[in-house]
Amino acid sequence: MNLLRMSGSTKKMKCDIVVTETFFVISGDYYYLLDKEFMKVLGGRDVIPISEYMGLGVLKKRSPKKMFFFIGAAFLLEVLGNLSDKINNIFSEANIEWMNNLNNVCAMLALVIGIGYFFSKKSVYEISFRTKRICVDEKSFLMEDMKKLDKIMLELR
Repeated sequence: MNLLRMSGSTKKMKCDIVVTETFFVISGDYYYLLDKEFMKVLGGRDVIPISEYMGLGVLKKRSPKKMFFFIGAAFLLEVLGNLSDKINNIFSEANIEWMNNLNNVCAMLALVIGIGYFFSKKSVYEISFRTKRICVDEKSFLMEDMKKLDKIMLELR
């Protein structure tokens, strides 16, 4: 018998949660939290015993992979900008205009990548079990629904 059935969706993801007397079932699109990184599960299904339930919380974090990508891209763009400056100094009498434009493009790309990283913080509800940490997008479900889920899961545990 189903004690709770919830469906949530965003533009990109759809997730269904069903709680029975003995199992927690999640299907659709959700995340696993592994080593501080979100691993996306598309069209998956997980069945976990209620006895393994530990708790529910809200998690907001940026991806470490995106931070390393931003640092690497900014470093490469800086090297490319310095290289174009050196070439422009060597051929200063040739008056190469596109070298100055290359510096501006490098600076703009670094700015755009940095802004993208700054706004890449992901907000999720984390549902913790002994063996898994499942995360669903915060925009998919209302806070009241998640509180009801937590209350039911704690009572059943």
